[in-house]
Amino acid sequence: MKEAFKEGELPLNELRRLGLVDGDTLNLNQDDKQALLAGRRTDFVKLKNLSSDGITIDSLDAKLSLVRNESNKVDVLIHPIYKEAHQHALLTEVEAEKLIKGELSHIEKDFKDHGVEKKHIIEYDSETREFLSYDPADVIPPYSINSKKLRNDQIEAFQKGEMIQLEDGTSIQHRAGEKKGVLSDRSALTLSVLLDGGVSYLLLRGINSFTGKDILKRDSGEKGEFELAKDPKVSVSENLESKQYSRGYTRTSSR
Repeated sequence: MKEAFKEGELPLNELRRLGLVDGDTLNLNQDDKQALLAGRRTDFVKLKNLSSDGITIDSLDAKLSLVRNESNKVDVLIHPIYKEAHQHALLTEVEAEKLIKGELSHIEKDFKDHGVEKKHIIEYDSETREFLSYDPADVIPPYSINSKKLRNDQIEAFQKGEMIQLEDGTSIQHRAGEKKGVLSDRSALTLSVLLDGGVSYLLLRGINSFTGKDILKRDSGEKGEFELAKDPKVSVSENLESKQYSRGYTRTSSR
């Protein structure tokens, strides 16, 4: 619910190589640009003249996101449509299948990273056939929605990706894979967010609605526990991308 990246951090050279910058103009619509800055995924965009590891692709439809690398610089992640989903390190095959089939909207997993207790919420992007995960503590929740202040339990539920219902009957759910960051039965919402000691207001328009399955499984999250294998060759960063992304291409250039 806030910008994870500043506009000045946009990797314009990388975006230019993807055919998305003309001169000094970024050829993305405002919604996609805001999704990038917020640390979320864009809708599908058409990329042209891609080359990576000796493979050249004339044209590719893919979603984009940004990630901060170990040098604190911002890279572009490319999320094409995969032939099949790659198994997520924290999920059992049964859990993964439930997400893929839409029987669950998300799964909450507790795990240990070098002895440190952590929690991730895992979703599935059916358009790209990818799992994506995030730490609920990284989600900045709204203080109020449509002038209705959220209770503490609603704030916690929102951060964990659970559907919450407001006093006026409005339903809303945080979704990391959504360009707007939420699903709702309202196409427009006004959110207030507490940032840096002040209140910021955000008007969201064009919000995607729930599917029939989403409405039927209002409490569809599952909890699980998993401890990473103590294999020195395997680290959490190799299994789980920073913030919400689990895989994607970064080293891509044009020919």
